[in-house]
Amino acid sequence: MAIGRYADYVTELGSGKATALECSAEGVMTGSLITFPIIKSSQLIDTTDQTEKVDEGGDKYTPDANRTVKFNCTFMQQDIDTLKMMVKTYRGKYMTILKEIRKTTIDSNNDYLVMGICKVVPNLDMSAPGGEVKAEWNIQVNATTLTVACASLNDGMYSKTVDTSVDIESSGYWAMFQET
Repeated sequence: MAIGRYADYVTELGSGKATALECSAEGVMTGSLITFPIIKSSQLIDTTDQTEKVDEGGDKYTPDANRTVKFNCTFMQQDIDTLKMMVKTYRGKYMTILKEIRKTTIDSNNDYLVMGICKVVPNLDMSAPGGEVKAEWNIQVNATTLTVACASLNDGMYSKTVDTSVDIESSGYWAMFQET
C-alpha cells in the first residue's frame, strides 16, 4: 500500500488486546502465555536524540545519538493480579509482546505489533478513582535477527487467528505485520 490520502483508513479505536510470553534477555520465549488485562490505551515510543553541531564554517550537522524504545499501556482493571503484575510478578523479567493495533480492518487486514525483548519497568502507577493501572516496558535491541512465532502468543481473543512467524531484524526492536 502506498502512502496517500485514504478516508477509509482513518480509525479511532485500538483493540484493547495484547498478549505476552516471558523470554530471556536474548528473546528466547519461555513460560506460559500472559493475556493482558483490558487495555484502555497504549503507546509505542521510538525516539532517537539528535544533536546539532556547527563547524567552523557555520555549517550545521545533526548526527543521531541515543535511541530509546518503550511500550506503555494503561489497564482498566484494578484486580489484585493486575496491581501486582509489574512490581511483583514480572519484576526483573523480559517479555515478548504481541499487540493487536486496532479492532477494525483496513483492506480486510488486521495489523499487529510484535516487540521482541521487553524489559519490565517495575513501577506501580495506580489512579483512583478510575482504577487505571499503568505499565511500561523498555524494549531492548536484539543483537541478531529474532524470529517470533506469533502462534505461541495467540490465545484466541484476537480478531483473526495469528499464526505468522515474524522476523525482527538484527539491531531492531519491533516489527509490524498483517493477517488477512
